[in-house]
Amino acid sequence: MKDGCFDVILCHNVLEYVDNRVDLLTEFHRLLKNDGVLSIVKHNKNGKVMHKAVFENNIDEAMALLHGENIVSQNFGTIRTYEMENLEKYIAGRFDTDQVYGIRTFYGIQFNSFKSEPDWEEKMFKLECAVERDPVFSNVAFFQHLLLKKAYFSI
Repeated sequence: MKDGCFDVILCHNVLEYVDNRVDLLTEFHRLLKNDGVLSIVKHNKNGKVMHKAVFENNIDEAMALLHGENIVSQNFGTIRTYEMENLEKYIAGRFDTDQVYGIRTFYGIQFNSFKSEPDWEEKMFKLECAVERDPVFSNVAFFQHLLLKKAYFSI
């Protein structure tokens, strides 16, 4: 594909499963127009630890995550989570962080029995939206959504 042919690239729950993240991000940079946006949804270690400990009562996997170990998903295989600091190194000189959102801050640790109550989904959606940009909450959300803008003076 030609350089600069996309306005937006979506990379949602992908970087946890690829071997060379830097190469992929470099290619995204090449493919984006100068004012392009890269949308990344990433697993968040803090949120996964909370989910494992609170919702699943899986203390062993929560501890493994805390110690930087990978976990294995029944449906998706090995999940190699990475920290925001790692992503900042991967994108350095290529992208600038525009926005960071938390996704599933409360939803994932809510018991399923509550999810069928009247208006539950609407109320939960409003609650999630109310905290999605607050770093205190986005740091413990199950996923993080980043909007990155292509850096004009890039490497």
